[in-house]
Amino acid sequence: MCEVDWDALGTWVGSIGTVLAFVVAFWIGIRDGRQRDKAQRDNEAAQARTLIVEATKGAKESVWHTATVQVTNYGTVPFLAVEIERLVVQWLDGQGPWKQTVIAGRRAVLPAGGSIRAGVKVYGPDGDQIELTENHHVSAVVSYRDQAGRKWTRWGNVEPERVVVPEIPQPQPPVQGHKITHV
Repeated sequence: MCEVDWDALGTWVGSIGTVLAFVVAFWIGIRDGRQRDKAQRDNEAAQARTLIVEATKGAKESVWHTATVQVTNYGTVPFLAVEIERLVVQWLDGQGPWKQTVIAGRRAVLPAGGSIRAGVKVYGPDGDQIELTENHHVSAVVSYRDQAGRKWTRWGNVEPERVVVPEIPQPQPPVQGHKITHV
């Protein structure tokens, strides 16, 4: 008959319980860290969401530009380095290519409650300014910095995206006139 060594069985059960407790604690730590990171990103984006972008088509006969982009700060703090990068035209009738020029689309500081408005000229392949019609959908891409200096980009009014710019290490100038001696 087989005898059970109860001392060894207890050691095994305790060891398995210890490993399971470690795995559960490790999993909880990872999950909580992800939740904290998500909450922090959401808090960082809260100010970025208060910048609203509106793009409208202009009538060729009445205006000198093809479209107008207005960026409004509905927040309580200013935005920095606001720039209307480009007008986005979706050609519903399959036309294109085209190029564009943004006129006066930068502002160093956009105060709370303030707005910036810029005209955009769109040119067809032949170089002539074109008129946007019901066959075109327009929106704009805007870049800006929040009060903490974080850079953001926003296409129309979709969720803003944080732009992470990698830091470039600055070379250190050589120290002249000093001699290193080894003892």
